[in-house]
Amino acid sequence: MGIWRQRWHWSIWLVLLVGGGLFSFSVERLGGYPRKFPDPEIQVTLPRFVQVALAGGDRYLAANIAVVRSLLNSFGGDTRDRYLVQARVQTDAAWLNPRHEDNYYVAAALLSWSGYVPEAEDILLKASQARPFDMLPPLYLGFDYFYFNRDSVLGSRWMYEAARRADSEQNRISLTRIASRWAERGQDARDALRMVEVMIQQARGASLKRYLELRAERLRGLVQLQEAAGSYRERNGKSPASLEDLVRSGIVKKLPVDPQGRGYGMDAEGMPMLIQDPIRGPAGG
Repeated sequence: MGIWRQRWHWSIWLVLLVGGGLFSFSVERLGGYPRKFPDPEIQVTLPRFVQVALAGGDRYLAANIAVVRSLLNSFGGDTRDRYLVQARVQTDAAWLNPRHEDNYYVAAALLSWSGYVPEAEDILLKASQARPFDMLPPLYLGFDYFYFNRDSVLGSRWMYEAARRADSEQNRISLTRIASRWAERGQDARDALRMVEVMIQQARGASLKRYLELRAERLRGLVQLQEAAGSYRERNGKSPASLEDLVRSGIVKKLPVDPQGRGYGMDAEGMPMLIQDPIRGPAGG
């Protein structure tokens, strides 16, 4: 009995020694191979159906988990790869629960400014549609269209939607004024005029209505000049060199007066335009 027990102990020690040797040999051999880490996206994101499955079939819980991941990821190093992960995690969260407040807020604060404008706008659009009581998603969305896409008309429409949802009369007036100013910067003066006329119809308060009427009058003058410039091109085969050419040609009797005093000008292509303060772009240009 003692001999078998002694042999058993020796067998155990032999197995441990052989296993330890094999482990040391493996570590030594593997140390010479380059290490390959998974793509950062795989470390953070999972397919949407997997996220829902891991959350027990609850898509809202899955959205909460995704938002927590995005918040944790937002404090890492400032690299484009990190923001790619951020954009995909937050896009998933918006698909799972477009009403999630933290998700659209973080998207507006981080993604657009990091180069992921379409992803931010997709999240903000979903939130604007899913949260009809909330003025912030359309406000951020309007700003994105105006500032990053340079789409004044679309930015104006969403800013006006934010004004319609405003939680106070002062905010409604302020946002409506911003929307009307942005509309003026659009490429199509007729679209801008229609936008401002809609605002006038729904305006509450004499002072705001008067403000918008001045904007509309200014745009009507621009439409008149742009139509005259089109007639000038058809008649002469070239664009007018100045607004005075439209008067000298007899197409217009006199130049319209800008009720706000800034006046009208001509761009490099010979198209009449509104004179106003320049827009500073995202890069400061």
